[in-house]
Amino acid sequence: MRFYKLTLTVQGPVLTRSTAIGSYGVDAPVARAADGAPMLAGSHVQGKLRQAWAELNKCVRAARCAARRQGTAPAGPAVVARIGQWLGRADEGEGQRRGLVIIGDLCAQEPEAPASTRSRIAIEAATGAAEESALAVLETPYASGAKVRFTGRVIVLADGSEAAAIVDAIERGLNWVPQFGGERTIGFGRTLGVELKEEKLPAAPAWPKAEASGPQCAHLRLVLRFLEPFCISAAPRSNNVFESESTVPGGAIKGALANQLAAALGRPAGAAISTAPTDARFPALSRWFDALRFLHAVPVPITAATGCRPVVFGADPPPQGALAPEFSLRGWPPRPRHWPLSLVASQSGAFFDVALCEGPELIDDTAPLPAADPQQPSRSSGSAPRFVHDWKGDDFARANALFGLHEPPRALRLRTAMDPRMRAGAPEQLFAYEMVLPDRHLWVGEVDLAGILPADQRQAVLDDLQELTQGLIGGIGKTHALAQVALMTLPAEAATPLAEESLEPIADHFIVTLQTPALLCTNLDLKGAGDGREKLERAYRRAFNDLSGRSLELVRHFARQRLAGGAFYLQRYAGNGPYLPWLLTEAGSVFVLKAAGTREAVEETLKRWAAEGLCLPKSVLDGHELKRTPGETAHDSSLWSRCPFIRQNGYGEVAINMAVHRTHDLRLLPRRGATP
Repeated sequence: MRFYKLTLTVQGPVLTRSTAIGSYGVDAPVARAADGAPMLAGSHVQGKLRQAWAELNKCVRAARCAARRQGTAPAGPAVVARIGQWLGRADEGEGQRRGLVIIGDLCAQEPEAPASTRSRIAIEAATGAAEESALAVLETPYASGAKVRFTGRVIVLADGSEAAAIVDAIERGLNWVPQFGGERTIGFGRTLGVELKEEKLPAAPAWPKAEASGPQCAHLRLVLRFLEPFCISAAPRSNNVFESESTVPGGAIKGALANQLAAALGRPAGAAISTAPTDARFPALSRWFDALRFLHAVPVPITAATGCRPVVFGADPPPQGALAPEFSLRGWPPRPRHWPLSLVASQSGAFFDVALCEGPELIDDTAPLPAADPQQPSRSSGSAPRFVHDWKGDDFARANALFGLHEPPRALRLRTAMDPRMRAGAPEQLFAYEMVLPDRHLWVGEVDLAGILPADQRQAVLDDLQELTQGLIGGIGKTHALAQVALMTLPAEAATPLAEESLEPIADHFIVTLQTPALLCTNLDLKGAGDGREKLERAYRRAFNDLSGRSLELVRHFARQRLAGGAFYLQRYAGNGPYLPWLLTEAGSVFVLKAAGTREAVEETLKRWAAEGLCLPKSVLDGHELKRTPGETAHDSSLWSRCPFIRQNGYGEVAINMAVHRTHDLRLLPRRGATP
């Protein structure tokens, strides 16, 4: 993976229209980066490059045909741009393909003129006068004739001669483009120069060496700092709007690393990583890549509490003042837990947990109402609990604050395909990304190397991983975002600093809360007699009997489900076979279990779930016709090409007996009128 600094010099005025609302009276505001600087969107530059390559390829082929007819040596570049391979291609029946070139947003380097606008108006053809209601006010921060430099980053997922050929083609293509930005027909954004220079980005510090066979090397804290906005869409609300999740799935991180590794080995993007590599480079990482487990990365604000150590990346100055006291790695950076769906809100807004309640109960946490008759006792003001389905914005905000969860800011960006003949937007090709703005946030996850056995192989895998990334992971999500990455060892007691979890039973029960979605059943499990509640309870009971080896039995559950499917999943994982969407149980779902086996069997099961997460139960394997590799039991690492929701991609992570089940238990609320 190589990095280049791209500088485009264009002539003012220049305008790329923002999808955000501008100041009063401005119809076309300028697109701006997070720091307010005018910018050229990377997708816009990449689209211009794609069109330029298509035109240049036609010219080169025509020149070669003419040279052959004349019997002369062909002129022009030796390599024709491989557009589909270098920039990716849309789904044409064989699935989508990611490209090797990623162009980030380009920000203006010149100061802009204050409050600069200009107007346009349509003219009626019949009268030659201004058309009514056709005045448009454009924001133009740069004057006519001004030279404006836009700089950004280009990532090339290739090395050696292929990288040199790609860079040469990028320079030729961008020099072919006459104009950047909007308002092409009236002379905005004329291209004056293109400069592409290789650069070395600041990398994270060297990862700490740990004893290969020690527990510190089995679970590592992973921290991402995104250098640009990203979009990771789970389920679009409509056909052309993709809303990003704030959490980065482990599968997205692992998939970006797989593409990065394939490029480093000279293979096309999306190529499978062999478990028996013959390559001299990264042999340990290639051998054990399937066994690596990446947990979802959760956003946390970039602040350092007392006794916490901030993450320092290579380009950052050493921490000063309050950020650099004498402290250990314990608890930093924190990785918040997801609140359970058994959490309910009272009428006064207080939270209570009802996981251990035997049946429906009213919540009476307010002052008693005075009785109409002084001889009668005061009346209770108990109210029905409000589950998450009835929560409002304030309830979610308070629940997130209780568990240390943060929601980064977002921005909407519109995109459209262009008609190469008309050089205008293609009909019915408009779509939008709701992107997460990573400013002032880190994303904290974990890497689990416990599946690498023998343990003396783990350090070799870490060494290969550090050499591959050099502290940077590119191509994350739909926007192919780039992020700095750091890994650190943490003491075992600091694994869940905020949850205060314990495997000791609570009132003879064990409460399992999903921290990430999990595949626990299929649509086929919901067949049979009974209503929906009975069918779900039967399916979950079967799943936990299977996953626990019949050592634990389901008592009750508080769960939410959603379907994951569509054309992409069908083509990518089912091979256009029978369509059966995945039935996911959502994060936060709570399952109350009781012991049905020996104490040793229960303890072993809970420890395995807490350390490894939940594997796929037999009903899911049978329903989706998934077969593990012979000899593989309860690991699922060989299922990556047929199922995206496996442990190694971060799914099925659980928290057991979280502190909230003790501290906020509704049964601890004093009953009105009860004897103290």
